[in-house]
Amino acid sequence: VQLGELETNVRSDREGQFHAILPALPASFQARDLRVSAPDGSVAIRKDILIGEVWLAAGQSNMVWELEDAVGGRAESISSNDPYLRVFEVPEQVSLSPQDDVASRWVPVPPRSARRFSAVGYYFGKQLRARLDAPVGIIQTAYGGTRIEAWVSEQVLAEAEVFKDAKAEWDDLLEGGLAARQEWFETVATLDTRAMDRSLDPPIWPDRTLSKNAPAVLYNAMLAPALKVPTRGLIWYQGESNRAAGEQYRAMLGAFISMLRDVRGPAYPVGIVQIAPVAREVDFPTIWNAQLKAAQDHERVGLIVTTDLAELEDIHPRRKEEVGERLGHWALADAYGHSDGPVMGPLFKSVQQAEDQLILSFDPAVPLTTLHDAPLTGFVIETLHDSMVVPEAKIQNERVILSVPTDVDACAISYEMQASAFPVLTNETGIPASPFREVLSEC
Repeated sequence: VQLGELETNVRSDREGQFHAILPALPASFQARDLRVSAPDGSVAIRKDILIGEVWLAAGQSNMVWELEDAVGGRAESISSNDPYLRVFEVPEQVSLSPQDDVASRWVPVPPRSARRFSAVGYYFGKQLRARLDAPVGIIQTAYGGTRIEAWVSEQVLAEAEVFKDAKAEWDDLLEGGLAARQEWFETVATLDTRAMDRSLDPPIWPDRTLSKNAPAVLYNAMLAPALKVPTRGLIWYQGESNRAAGEQYRAMLGAFISMLRDVRGPAYPVGIVQIAPVAREVDFPTIWNAQLKAAQDHERVGLIVTTDLAELEDIHPRRKEEVGERLGHWALADAYGHSDGPVMGPLFKSVQQAEDQLILSFDPAVPLTTLHDAPLTGFVIETLHDSMVVPEAKIQNERVILSVPTDVDACAISYEMQASAFPVLTNETGIPASPFREVLSEC
């Protein structure tokens, strides 16, 4: 195996599979050729190989959403011209077993070609290219209308209690799939005994009829191969299809993050895009809270708030440039140490009760303000018997102070936990605070 001036020898296994490791190279804009030679004289050559930063972009339709359909995306795709920003799109497919490879290729970004790329992935990559002196590659592995259960491995299904029901569904699918395969083998074997060789593929493999939301099938077909690549981190835009999961989604997302880090290392950065409000989606607020809590449960997990980018009648907000840029600012700060200040809006951290006040702290601990100097509203105190109290709220430097009547027993506090949320609390970034709900006591 030769990459430019580097060379190594490796022995393949009986199936012809091999894994070659070359010495690490610094990022470079110099194009190299990759050459693989076998003892039988066969040679495979892949030209124009770059060394740089690679990120995974995963999720459902808002990650798939193409650049030409985003606000300003058509003009952007026409003017784009960066041969050092490249995209690899994993085909939408399912499988009952983890795959080693996918049929796709790296595509550079000359004018007009970027229009079919993930808008979020493109703008994220563009942001990295603007600050890093390196080529950037984005591996897009996303599938519209999919649940997180489809994106986790069989091992996670077995080990995480929150996926208990999905594990039972997986067991049924696996049993049915194996039975279908066995039926195929036995049927064809009556015509040709060579068909009993399990290495032969049937003309219609049973996997191909699987639902895209069957447990583990997208991990097997689309994520497992991508995780073999030594990527810097992953950006994740998903959650709409788990709208009914409520706070369970916190544990689901936590198990997903742990799965990634079991493969790519304990400090693997993950950027979560919080789904945007939709007026008819009354279950979305619990997903926002679950995404917030999951981000806070793990180090090096960023939460990208998008409440200000919503189109309240559409589950697909078209302002993707801001999403990609916010992800880019987070990644540059977290993975590369490039930061001139806070990169995220206020994220609720803790609450302290003091006489007739609730004192709220946020991360990052910087002075707070409101968008366009609007009045600070949106806080609700939950009390006994499901009654609600709207407290007076004021900003005191990096904290929010809520006034609580002395006769009120506060059970929980929430901020903008409504389907059409539009938080005005912000900091110097201008990015709004995440909605949240925090239980104070068992009332």
